[in-house]
Amino acid sequence: MKKFLFGFLLCLILVSDVVYDESNILADTFKLIGKSTSYYTRKTKRIISKMSSSVDKYGGSYAQKITQKKTKYPSINLNEIIKETNLEKDVFRKNVANSAIECLGIGYKYGGTNKAGFDCSGFVQYIYGKNGVKTPRTVTEMVNSINKTSTPQRGDLIVINGYKHIGIYLNDGNFIHSSSSQGITISNVDEMYYKNKITCYLTVF
Repeated sequence: MKKFLFGFLLCLILVSDVVYDESNILADTFKLIGKSTSYYTRKTKRIISKMSSSVDKYGGSYAQKITQKKTKYPSINLNEIIKETNLEKDVFRKNVANSAIECLGIGYKYGGTNKAGFDCSGFVQYIYGKNGVKTPRTVTEMVNSINKTSTPQRGDLIVINGYKHIGIYLNDGNFIHSSSSQGITISNVDEMYYKNKITCYLTVF
């Protein structure tokens, strides 16, 4: 019966995860057992010493330390996520600009949507589609479905003369578009013809 009592109390202490000073609990318990039994031996003292040192080593509840260890997850670096997102945007913008420039010299064709000839919105739809972004077919539909921006960047869209014309912004006021008189060409917003005809800029971001 005494052995059973000793074993039961020892197991109760070992499985307890209540956040208190385990060393004091163990000492007090074994002192109590020692008063009524002869099992408070050197072996028992070694158990107390071992458990107490574990508590001291981890600076608090041993059970609490183990729980913290099991639920420790790697921290998420939000800056790295933002960096990756911006990198994808930059790659898309660069690819759009490069794809558009490759089409320089292709002639204008009303209703054209491929390299046999483009109209303005057909050109935009082709270039964006080539780079994984599906756009509407007409300028009006694009304006109504794509976000407006006041700070255009490479690869964004420029809408001209109401909703009558659209092109792809490059940099420093330059944009590439399908002109009815020149086909795929590069123009600048400061040119006399375009200077007062810029309606808005669009971005998919």
